[in-house]
Amino acid sequence: MSCLSANGLETIEIPEGVEEVFIFADKDRSETGQKAAENLRKRLLKQGIFCAVLLPGKEIPENAKGVDWNDVLVTEGVAAFPRIYQD
Repeated sequence: MSCLSANGLETIEIPEGVEEVFIFADKDRSETGQKAAENLRKRLLKQGIFCAVLLPGKEIPENAKGVDWNDVLVTEGVAAFPRIYQD
């Protein structure tokens, strides 16, 4: 699922039966994305859903408000994404 915004992260309802959620959050100078992801993580943990927040490892460029996973994809490719499950 894609939430598209911090508000989307804060308000998303996870379908019944989901046991694990990995949140690929934005890294913002304002920390808006990080805070929204953490709020969602806490809410899901209270519901008994395993949840992890993943942030881009890239530094925020000087002229940017933040870095998101699309930036990682465009500049570094799929190989830069964390492998969550092993084959």
